[in-house]
Amino acid sequence: MLVLNIKNLLALRGIDRPSAYLYKHGFSRVVISRLLTNASMGISHKYMEKLCLVLHCTPNDLYAWTPPQNGIDYSKQPLHQLVRNAAAYSMADDLKTLPYDKLDELKAFVDGLKEGEQKPEE
Repeated sequence: MLVLNIKNLLALRGIDRPSAYLYKHGFSRVVISRLLTNASMGISHKYMEKLCLVLHCTPNDLYAWTPPQNGIDYSKQPLHQLVRNAAAYSMADDLKTLPYDKLDELKAFVDGLKEGEQKPEE
């Protein structure tokens, strides 16, 4: 099943109050409610683009896919790229307790990722 992954994406970005964050970025309360509860049957291109700009992501990041449980191997299906971990993970609490020297290492690593120098381990 293909669903919007917006709540998890917001949590990964460390956004504690998703409704307030989206409202601040110009989404109406009705649209926010539909996006965060998966009550919407679809998402307009206008809102998809706006979400991608606000969350600095691609449309693929906005979706999660759960393969059907019918015994068929879907690992080679292109939609398999959208299989996500069940729970979002936010590093905010971990960062609060990380020693200062490790924060320096982490910053250097993140800077390298931003510049395309380092690839995350797969």
